[in-house]
Amino acid sequence: MKSLLLLALAAVPLSAAGIRAGVARVDITPRGPIWMSGYASRNHPSEGVRQNLWARALVIEAASGGRVVIVTTDLVGLPPEVSAQVAERAQRQFGIERARLLLNSSHTHTGPVVWPGLATMFDMPPADEAKLREYAARLVDDLVSVIGKAIADLSPAEVPMASEKLGSPSTGASLRPPASRSGSTRPGPAITRSRF
Repeated sequence: MKSLLLLALAAVPLSAAGIRAGVARVDITPRGPIWMSGYASRNHPSEGVRQNLWARALVIEAASGGRVVIVTTDLVGLPPEVSAQVAERAQRQFGIERARLLLNSSHTHTGPVVWPGLATMFDMPPADEAKLREYAARLVDDLVSVIGKAIADLSPAEVPMASEKLGSPSTGASLRPPASRSGSTRPGPAITRSRF
């Protein structure tokens, strides 16, 4: 059985029985020199790779068959044009509704420009723009692929639950567990931490 950290699953009602989870990752490192995001004063494409960039997917399936998908990318962000294509294909190929698909980026400034995002920041030759368009098209394919691989990886998972009252953020208290483990808790909002 897999043990995974549960981040956000409001879209899928959870019960202890019948939960399955699957994970996958795909390398999304550009295959050659490409313009980098986060460098407005840069006047040329990348010069090499220090560390590969990844897209990772987590699929959680409830006993009822409902699924939620979380995809993370080592990119500055995903333009709406890319997100819309990924969502449309995830719906068509895997039946994942847009409301159950979370696309997230780490906001790294050491990744490529994802076309057409940030396009107005750079004055680049047409050949470099073509590379950005090709990268964006491949990225859509890769993100759909990583969702499919995570679905193929679905296997039984556990959902232990715990709840604990923490200090109220409105009083400036930090969200740390109470000092006393004797059963008493400070007043404040209940925060539920869940883990697969």
